[in-house]
Amino acid sequence: MVGDCKPTMKPPSSMLKCNLDAAIFSNNNYFGISFYTRNENGDFIRVKTSNFNGVPRPHEAEAWALYHAIQWTPQLAYQNIILESDCKTIVYNITRRIHKCIK
Repeated sequence: MVGDCKPTMKPPSSMLKCNLDAAIFSNNNYFGISFYTRNENGDFIRVKTSNFNGVPRPHEAEAWALYHAIQWTPQLAYQNIILESDCKTIVYNITRRIHKCIK
């Protein structure tokens, strides 16, 4: 719902934010991923999209998007990049594992 959408926050100065997402097209037996970056002013920097065969579960498609975003972002010549996903399952599992490593 449009009313439930929250605008993404801009990243801190000298950082980029990379938003990522996935979409599944079951009837056509493929899924797509996309990610885009913005700077601290909210200016669009770069975008990448890709399509793949198959119909994964939603969190698997989101994980695939995250994996590809991690592979892609070093090309952007920034040292600090924030990755942002709306997939609660992926975010929870990654942050949970990071907290376990820190303890």
